[in-house]
Amino acid sequence: MTAPKTPPPIDLLYSLENFHGLRHLIIKGAKLNGRYPFLFLFPQLESLELAWAGRIQWNLSDLENLPNLKKMRVVGTKCSGSLGSLRKLRGTLEELSMAQCEEVHGSIHDLADFPHLRVLLDSANMPGVIGDIRNISETDFLSIQKLDLGEGVYGGNREMGRIRDEEPLMMARYRLMKKRRFTLFENSRWRLSEDSEDYFTFHGHHSQRPPFLVEFVQAGPRIGWRWTNAVSGGSCEVHWLDPQPSPPDPGFERYTEEKSRKDRDVGLFRGYLEPLTARQHEELCDSTPFNPGALPGVSYGWW
Repeated sequence: MTAPKTPPPIDLLYSLENFHGLRHLIIKGAKLNGRYPFLFLFPQLESLELAWAGRIQWNLSDLENLPNLKKMRVVGTKCSGSLGSLRKLRGTLEELSMAQCEEVHGSIHDLADFPHLRVLLDSANMPGVIGDIRNISETDFLSIQKLDLGEGVYGGNREMGRIRDEEPLMMARYRLMKKRRFTLFENSRWRLSEDSEDYFTFHGHHSQRPPFLVEFVQAGPRIGWRWTNAVSGGSCEVHWLDPQPSPPDPGFERYTEEKSRKDRDVGLFRGYLEPLTARQHEELCDSTPFNPGALPGVSYGWW
């Protein structure tokens, strides 16, 4: 059996050398191999996308020659370097999306004072990118509209370690969201890890499975969060974070209508603010009459 041949370098220089005013560059699915420094010598470039571009090798510091870069998406390339190298783009960068770049390192807080950064997506396989969502202050990421942080950022991972840790994390997310927009976070739910000490497997009906997801909810102007199992009637009581509106307040009528719908989604776990232990959960299910035909339906969502 012969080893697979390494593809020879593609002569991109011949193809691109005359595009001095290039503003948008997308290289996707190309079988590149080696370094292509001229890719980062387009002073007018505003958007760059490199996705699954073979074995192309480059460093974030190469971007210092792209003074007008506004948008960058990088997925599955041989990229290395520190997020701190992006500070030379502080005045222009608006969108940064990176995934599957295991050799990139640094702190998300290095980007906190970028005045125009609207989108920051640091998702899969970026263990070298670190930070703590609790340390993002009210004056950080002032323009951010979409945020998704990876496993190296505390509070950014889509899985959580312990039930008791989630309340301060939801408070930190709420502080960020309240100053910006309700749809700030790319993922709308966070899930208790199967490796958690609090996790257990339940073999009953799916409508009775443990509420091991957390999500934000909104009723009118009021925001809160709750544990849920993503099935209708399978939510715990809401941890309301905003004060309850009064009848003279704007949006009070919409609040009462939407809160009523949220209340109807609390069934089996009425009176509980968080998941029970395995034994308590089993006892609750055994003591509660179960009629699957009366279920209002499945609230299909990410589990």
